Amino acid sequence: MQPPIFVDDSGDLTIHASVKDAESWLEPHDVDEPLRFVYDATGTLLGQQIVERHSVRLVKLVPVEQHSAHAAELSETIRRQLRYFATIGKWNGDEHWLASASLDDLIAEVSQ
Repeated sequence: MQPPIFVDDSGDLTIHASVKDAESWLEPHDVDEPLRFVYDATGTLLGQQIVERHSVRLVKLVPVEQHSAHAAELSETIRRQLRYFATIGKWNGDEHWLASASLDDLIAEVSQ
C-alpha cells in the first residue's frame, strides 16, 4: 500500500500521510459503511478489517485487488475535492489543468 491513503466518506475526502494514520483514524463501527471507499496513492481499493489487540477493536487496511483498478475513481474524487476547495476559496487552480491532470499531479495538488 502506497501512501498517502484517501478515505472517501460519501464525498467527504480525508487524506492520511500513512497507512497507520488512516487505520487509527478509521472507526471499527463504520467498517461496513457502504458509501466509504479507501484507496492508496496508486488507486488500489483497500478493504477494512476489524482486528482485536489487547481487547481493543482496531481497523486494519488490506488491498482488495492486485492491480490499481480504481485510479480513475480516485482521480475523479480528488478533482471533486479540488473543485469544492475552489468554491470556498482554498484552491485557485485552473479547470483545464484539473481536467487533464494525472493521478500523481492531482495527489500532489490536493496534498499541499
